[in-house]
Amino acid sequence: MHEVRYYAARGQAVRFIAAVIDALDACTRTPYSFPKVGNNPSLRRVLTRRFPFALVYVVNPSAPAEPLVIAVAHGARRPGYWRRRLRRSAAKARAKV
Repeated sequence: MHEVRYYAARGQAVRFIAAVIDALDACTRTPYSFPKVGNNPSLRRVLTRRFPFALVYVVNPSAPAEPLVIAVAHGARRPGYWRRRLRRSAAKARAKV
């Protein structure tokens, strides 16, 4: 992951990884408590502490404690780049049916 290398070069990799893990723990414990992204009620995001990143995830209604992380997205760079991942995963799900 590019971000880990970036923060490793600055001596911050462990803190960055810990912030991502904390955000993942938070969305696992209370997946519906974080803001929705767009009009999709299952698509949410949780911000990391001390770093300008968010975990964008999908809540599975049948298993809400197992969110599917779509992206660890920078708050200012390439907004919405991860949206194509949603389209690809939806197309794969339709193909399996």
